[in-house]
Amino acid sequence: MNIIEKFKIKSIKNRLSLSYFISSSFLLIFLCIILYFQIKSTILESFDRLLHSKLQMLTANLIEEKGELEFELAELKSGEYTIKNSGHYYKVIIDKNIIISPSLGKKEFNFEEIEKIYVDKELDETYFSSYDLINQEIRVLKKTLQIKNKKITIFLGETLKETNLLIKRLTSIFYIIIPLGIFIIEFLGIKIAEKGLKPLEILSEKIKNTSHENLNEKLSLDKKSEELDNIVDSFNEMLKKIENAFETEKFILSEASHYLKTPITAIKTNCDVILKKNREKDEYIEVIKKIRSISNKINQLINDMLSQAKLDSEGLKINTFSNINLAECITNAILFSESLALNKNITVNFQNNNNNIFFYGNNEKITELFSNIIENGIKYNNKNGYININLSEKDKLIIIEFNDNGLGINKEDLDKVFNRFYRSRSINIEGTGLGLSIAKKIVEIHNGKIEVESELGKGTSFKIIFSKNSEK
Repeated sequence: MNIIEKFKIKSIKNRLSLSYFISSSFLLIFLCIILYFQIKSTILESFDRLLHSKLQMLTANLIEEKGELEFELAELKSGEYTIKNSGHYYKVIIDKNIIISPSLGKKEFNFEEIEKIYVDKELDETYFSSYDLINQEIRVLKKTLQIKNKKITIFLGETLKETNLLIKRLTSIFYIIIPLGIFIIEFLGIKIAEKGLKPLEILSEKIKNTSHENLNEKLSLDKKSEELDNIVDSFNEMLKKIENAFETEKFILSEASHYLKTPITAIKTNCDVILKKNREKDEYIEVIKKIRSISNKINQLINDMLSQAKLDSEGLKINTFSNINLAECITNAILFSESLALNKNITVNFQNNNNNIFFYGNNEKITELFSNIIENGIKYNNKNGYININLSEKDKLIIIEFNDNGLGINKEDLDKVFNRFYRSRSINIEGTGLGLSIAKKIVEIHNGKIEVESELGKGTSFKIIFSKNSEK
């Protein structure tokens, strides 16, 4: 089993923890390295300043006597420079005369340059690393002076033993801090990931408990979170669509079985009657006409139900929208209803002051909308009646009005005319009861509104209002 499988890298929590662990650990190590070298540099710089101070003190012991430069040792006969191999050394060369500290022991000992640290050209001082007689690492400061035409070279060495020990202790501290810090980072990373993803786990649990029985229950979280709120809103929107799909399915099953039962029974009854004995040709023809009539009604009902179901579950896709000429849609709707109007001698008048009113929508559905309104006006009209259609613009609105002089609608029924399968009991007119429901749905999908006014025995007026728009 590799490390990825072991760590379950597919888990969002583990991925967040791992990302936090890697980035934070890298940052901690990087900062510790910078801090380590910064402290080390500060310690060594402090050490070099100490060397420089001691060099100044040593230079102050140069005295002139009888015109000659000598090195006065009276100030240095006690202390760290008198103990052999103490780690504190000096060597002064005046021309060929060599003066050494008692701690050095050998005049011929040379401070061999192992590594040059840096050179201060302004003060003519050179710092470098070397080793003493017992092989201790020392820091050496070399300075050359010119006094009384004499060249004086001073070597001042100091052991790095204590300094290296301090740096070593500092290194040990960082060896403890880094692993401990990484452990704390990982612990915090896991806790942060757990706390941050807790609402997501709660949401996931709620989603698991969602079924067809509780689709109407919206998801919610106790604590507000912009990202999760967007997910919750999206999921609730999806639930709403699924609920609509289920409602549509139930609608088709229940309503179809109810409304198809009567015409299918009628077909079966007619068939049974005509098959009981031999009939005349005219009788067969009459029964076939009845069956065809019933079949047409069934076909109309199925088409309307499918149209309603599709609008409920899917709506209309934006890629089916285009800039359409509303006058053409109305003209086509009138042509589709022409045969129905002729049967009752209904006159359909279309008044249009502007043939160039365009609207961004679905051409097929807008035409179906107008057809349903016109057919409704024809069915619920008297013979020799009329339907007046007016298309106009006002401000940024498009207004389409349908006025007829038909049977009218009771006031108490006005708020029900857009309900599915609603048909007034006071008027016995054949129909599916879905035309106006489909019309309203099409209007809503196009962000419009539809209004109805009617007076019993005087006629009905439908007004459709769209906001004027352009291609999006």
